[in-house]
Amino acid sequence: MKPKHIKCLSIGLLLTGIFALVYLIFIPVDPSRGHLINNEILRTIIIGLMGIGLLALAGLAIQFQFNNAWGQTVSGKLHKILTLTDSRLFNLQFILVIGFIFLTEAYLLTYFTLPIPARPIILWMAAACLFFWVTLRRAYRDIFNKKPSLVMQLKSGWKAWSKTQRKVFIILFAMGLIYFAAFIPANYGGRVHPDEEVIYPDVVNMLIPGNTFTETLRDSFIISSWWYGYPYFPMSALTLVIPRIIYGNEFASHIELNLLLMRQFISVLPMVASIILLIYLVNEFKKFWASIGMFVVLCLIPGVVHYNIRFWHPDSIIVFLVLLTFWLLKRDDLRFGRDFYLAAFTIGLNAVIKVWGLFFFLAIGGYLLAGWFTKKLDFWKMVRAGLFFILVMVGSILITSPSITIPWNLKTYISELREYYPVMRHGYNEPDPEGVYRLGLPAWMVFFRMHFMQDFFFYFSFITVAAGSLLGTQKTLYRLILAWCSVVGVFLVGWIAVKSFQYLLPLMIPLYAGVFLFPNIAGGEHYPRPLKFLANPKTRQVLWGIVIVLTAIQFYYNLKLFPG
Repeated sequence: MKPKHIKCLSIGLLLTGIFALVYLIFIPVDPSRGHLINNEILRTIIIGLMGIGLLALAGLAIQFQFNNAWGQTVSGKLHKILTLTDSRLFNLQFILVIGFIFLTEAYLLTYFTLPIPARPIILWMAAACLFFWVTLRRAYRDIFNKKPSLVMQLKSGWKAWSKTQRKVFIILFAMGLIYFAAFIPANYGGRVHPDEEVIYPDVVNMLIPGNTFTETLRDSFIISSWWYGYPYFPMSALTLVIPRIIYGNEFASHIELNLLLMRQFISVLPMVASIILLIYLVNEFKKFWASIGMFVVLCLIPGVVHYNIRFWHPDSIIVFLVLLTFWLLKRDDLRFGRDFYLAAFTIGLNAVIKVWGLFFFLAIGGYLLAGWFTKKLDFWKMVRAGLFFILVMVGSILITSPSITIPWNLKTYISELREYYPVMRHGYNEPDPEGVYRLGLPAWMVFFRMHFMQDFFFYFSFITVAAGSLLGTQKTLYRLILAWCSVVGVFLVGWIAVKSFQYLLPLMIPLYAGVFLFPNIAGGEHYPRPLKFLANPKTRQVLWGIVIVLTAIQFYYNLKLFPG
């Protein structure tokens, strides 16, 4: 970084800081707020701090302007720090972008909960993140340009695939489009689900401006129904942008069109993406007929088909995030690098939408212990990695759900959860002559058979997942699936009395993956003497035969559940 870059940066920060200081001096303070913190005292303190900061920036700019030797020395030291490793600049750029997003949300929260006098300094800090990012991009343009763009990385990855992998992906993509389109007639019109009636107004309100800026923010940040976490609502609202542009504020009356878009893009599309991602997890598109067969079997699971018809819910997003977490951890391969912490983000997003992300505690704990046992990490590095993982996860929750930082809003959220959990634990207050609201595996097995798999296939899938976690070539993936499914399965069977088929999607779809991974328990190394036959290449063919026969039987039962 050259002295001119630092000088331009300091001048830019100085000018925006002066603007923020003037804004702070004249900003009107709402008299109904400031009961905990006196706004006038806080304003005085912030003015003093900003004054000190502005003087320091002015002194820095003057030094760089008139003391060239000092400027060269400082810029040289800063350059060494920024370029110490190849990834440091890119990591800093990522931190600045996240900081800008976080500070922008904090600025918006000053209209609800954060002190009003903090608004100018938060705005200044957000501008500082933006200026730092622009300065880095200008000063190290050559280094940033050397990194391939996302398009180039995708092209490179595509070329690195074999001919079979590319062929499988194209066919699955085409089949996915056909499958997606097949649900359009069923999802246009028809009965509106009671859940859709409850959450539809919150999504619509996000796209209709209020009478004031504060009212518009309130409708964007605050949701009246706490069935699902905040990110689910802007995701849904995004699908309605085109109707909003075409019909204006009257778009909300086009209920059939709006529900069609949300059912297709929030329910069906993530489900299709989940199935394709699951196939990639199992065989990386390297097996042509196995991939095509998996797609057909998974797409025609009764619970999956039922979910895709007139059912706008976030469960397919949850499934996709679960499988994406598996993929990131598998790709990380105990390196505890970028993919490991990206998994923390997907888990945080999963947790805030529908709590499911919290059930990854066993999988992540086991993954960290595996890093320690295999000496990829020492004990304290394992602890640090775990703590930073939690920090990233919590940060992702706060960034994607800024409304939970509003105290009264969070209080409402917790109150709703406290009222909702006893219902899920014991069932609704209504007659239950069939004994649906019972706990335990026998009570749930009825719903397993109705929507996902027969008893033999369920037990076989769990046995294969357990065996694969000990033997073969996919132990890491098998262990992640086992840890996830064990926690989710125990939670549902032992604590949840309400039997809704969509609750089973995050459990059953990964279990299907365990079955298709079963042949991978053969072909590994270091088998105990009684299991040496697994090292024989022909054993895998026998295991594939078992998988095909059992899957065909299960597929037959699945087809019997469809009418006609």
